[in-house]
Amino acid sequence: MTITTPHQALLIFLAAAFAQNLVLTTGIGSALSVRLTRKNGNRVLFALCLFVFAVLTALCFHPIDNLLGSGEAARMLRPLIIVALSAVWYLLATWVLRKATPRVYEDIRAVLPFAAINTVVTGATLIAPHQFGESLLVDVALSAGAAVGFFLVYLLLCEGIDRMQHSAMPKSFAGLPALFLYLGILALALCGFSSDISFI
Repeated sequence: MTITTPHQALLIFLAAAFAQNLVLTTGIGSALSVRLTRKNGNRVLFALCLFVFAVLTALCFHPIDNLLGSGEAARMLRPLIIVALSAVWYLLATWVLRKATPRVYEDIRAVLPFAAINTVVTGATLIAPHQFGESLLVDVALSAGAAVGFFLVYLLLCEGIDRMQHSAMPKSFAGLPALFLYLGILALALCGFSSDISFI
């Protein structure tokens, strides 16, 4: 499926964030979502940082991806280049924020590395050009949608964790087993949506 119009790119964004949430249907970012702190302030900060890093990485990687072409070497280089771009953006953001706005940097520094080097950023950037055609608009839409989708999954996850602390939960089932089942059921529910857009 080759995406050529802004309307189609918007559909990709909505699918990645809501209808077929990219995090739940493919599993990218789920390990980090389990480990992240659940402080209210960090949720929004993390989501904003992830969104910015995902979009910037997609914007920078698109022209590089066009130069790489196809072949075994290009396939192996792509993930390395995406991670390197994310690391560069992280170092640049850290340096700029530390110099320009130290107070903002103090608030954001705990979540900054988790947002920059994140499987949501890498996965979305890898999926877009090879599943939906080579379009900068799609790369950005899919990356932005994945970041928004991650935040929604994270909110659902926090709610689920709170509810799973109930005293009636069997001790052998409490914690990670129940959490993975909860995520699996959410993913199965989303897989019920059908459209021309599919991430699995």
